[in-house]
Amino acid sequence: MEIAQKRPYWLRLHAEDVPGHGSAPRTTSATTRLIAALNRIQNQPYEPFVTDQVRSMFLQLSELEEPRWQGPLANIEEAVQDPEVLRALQAERPGYHALIRNTCSITILSGSDKINVVPPTASAELDCRILPTQDAGEFLAGMRQRIADEQITIEEIMLFEPSQSSADTGLFRVISQVLQERIASVNVIPAVQTGFTDSHFFRDLGIVSYGLRPFAYPAGVESNIHGNNEQVPVDSFLQGVQIMDAIVRSYVVD
Repeated sequence: MEIAQKRPYWLRLHAEDVPGHGSAPRTTSATTRLIAALNRIQNQPYEPFVTDQVRSMFLQLSELEEPRWQGPLANIEEAVQDPEVLRALQAERPGYHALIRNTCSITILSGSDKINVVPPTASAELDCRILPTQDAGEFLAGMRQRIADEQITIEEIMLFEPSQSSADTGLFRVISQVLQERIASVNVIPAVQTGFTDSHFFRDLGIVSYGLRPFAYPAGVESNIHGNNEQVPVDSFLQGVQIMDAIVRSYVVD
């Protein structure tokens, strides 16, 4: 169950250069500058860093994982020093991999609207997620070093401050109890989430909030979030509705 989130830090890169006709390319352009900068970002991944919350989460998850991942997750600080383990973790458990370092995904590209026009400007938007312990100013300075081009500027679109809810609450205990009653062999673990939910806005107001998806997914279904054929099985959805109803009723009565 999510008690904390990585901090979304959404950035827009603006590149500028001399425009012209596509038939006579110059040595540089806004688009080639942007592509080069994005390659430098992509090819310089952030160093791994294990927070206390993630260490605790992985230790508890290690007992539930398949044998080959039990050791690395139980000793995650040692495991992340091995490049092969990091590559395998990103390939097989990308959600876990994203929890042990700052990340940036290149999601939106914009340039010319005509194939034969070299545009004066080009832009890219990055979905960066930084660890709760990461100083945003230091992260932005590091981004500028990666870009290494004075004709590219960085616009900050959104940044959340760190937030977390304690797992030592009556609400957490009620949720755990209902889940354990409704789903066989369930383990309720305080978790850090790579994405973000509206919990952040409530935590900013001092309201305890948890991220909960009360569904028992068939194998492989959870991996298609925001992907092709995104779906939730009807049976899982109905089960989730019943669980949420039971949580609300139990907490109100309690």
